[in-house]
Amino acid sequence: MFNQFAKHEDAFRDWRRDGLPGLKAESYKYVEFLTSKDDDQAARPGTLWPHQWESFLRLVYAHDILGKTDIGADGMLLNIVTGGGKTAIIAAVIAWLRIAHNVQKFVMLCPNLIVRDRLEDDFQDGKVFKDRDLLPEWGHVQPQDFILTTLGSGKEGGWASLFSASVILGNIH
Repeated sequence: MFNQFAKHEDAFRDWRRDGLPGLKAESYKYVEFLTSKDDDQAARPGTLWPHQWESFLRLVYAHDILGKTDIGADGMLLNIVTGGGKTAIIAAVIAWLRIAHNVQKFVMLCPNLIVRDRLEDDFQDGKVFKDRDLLPEWGHVQPQDFILTTLGSGKEGGWASLFSASVILGNIH
């Protein structure tokens, strides 16, 4: 897999060092919410691990600074190892997109039923947002605002639940 971000490494490092210049105000406010009070290069304890924080910031940089014309025109892909905490990164990105960019609907496709069921447990009733403290009070978004429907689980309520859900979880099969 080709790393399209590699050519931006130095600029990304400078951007972080220089205090995230050029970042959209709402994005900056959300990143600041997640940032440790003791170390402006680290995430607040209990939210994201160091590699998750790095991944999250790369995605924010690619979206808000580089834009779709330079990188991500066909979407973004993060390559995180098994056990690396993809769920927390996904939740942080969803929270950021809702708060900073007013994105209302999210679709997550999983490679198998085991992953789908684990994500369902984590996203049901906004559990991951609560557990990781990813939603600031000023964001006017609560964990229960992320209404989940899981396709193919026998729990979905047909078209009505699909249309009313803000997080749609499915298996690629």
